[in-house]
Amino acid sequence: MPWSRALRSRGWALGAALGLVGAATDASAEEPRPPPEPRGAEEPLDVLDGSRFLLSVERITGALGWLTRSVTENDFGRFERERVGAQLHLFGASAHAGDGQDSINYSAIPRLALDVVVSHRVTVGGFITVLGSTGTEDLTIDGVDQAEITYPDSVTAFGGARVGYLLPLGAKVAFWPRVGAAYAVQRVFGAAGARQTIQSLQISVEPTFLISPVPHVGILIQPLVDVGVAGSVKSSFVVTGLPTQSSKGSHRVHATGIAAGLVAYF
Repeated sequence: MPWSRALRSRGWALGAALGLVGAATDASAEEPRPPPEPRGAEEPLDVLDGSRFLLSVERITGALGWLTRSVTENDFGRFERERVGAQLHLFGASAHAGDGQDSINYSAIPRLALDVVVSHRVTVGGFITVLGSTGTEDLTIDGVDQAEITYPDSVTAFGGARVGYLLPLGAKVAFWPRVGAAYAVQRVFGAAGARQTIQSLQISVEPTFLISPVPHVGILIQPLVDVGVAGSVKSSFVVTGLPTQSSKGSHRVHATGIAAGLVAYF
């Protein structure tokens, strides 16, 4: 009948349309996904891995060149001194790089430091150290005991503050440039009432590298430039037959070199 043939033709047309739609859907499902971006396009991994505090012992070893300048005046005249030297220290150092008041090398003193990551990889921190020394000498000449020699007692306090920026270079390395100011004072107590006080203010620049072979522990490689911007020296001493003598003047301490330390971050 005509109406049955019409229904059959419409059924074939509908089936053909559904088949085309299914084929198109299957074809779209089989299209390959775009490849992922190469890893080089990602931001470098952060060596701190979310840590905010860095506790370090710095300048425990290093090679430094130092320069001191001072001008002092007393009843005996005006004294201008300039001393230059170099120092290599391995796992230990002192504030002294020679003898006399112009040999104080604060840059070689190991120090304990704490830095905090405040925001956007900016760090704020400070450091401190204290040194002290005392001693005596017993001398015998040809079996005859000589008077005991007492060396001057000295105390050195050193501290400062700094700001830095932690730039990750990979999962185990970061560049950590820092700039800050440091203040040092040394008191020396000698025999017969001799006294000496040395003060120094330095600006420090440290383009430091942090290398972390294991998580939360790192090695600091510290190129450094310490520039003395202010300082003073005051002394009092006794000369036989004369009143107590005193002198005062300016004092500057400069240093440049490279040092190393250890850091733990958490």
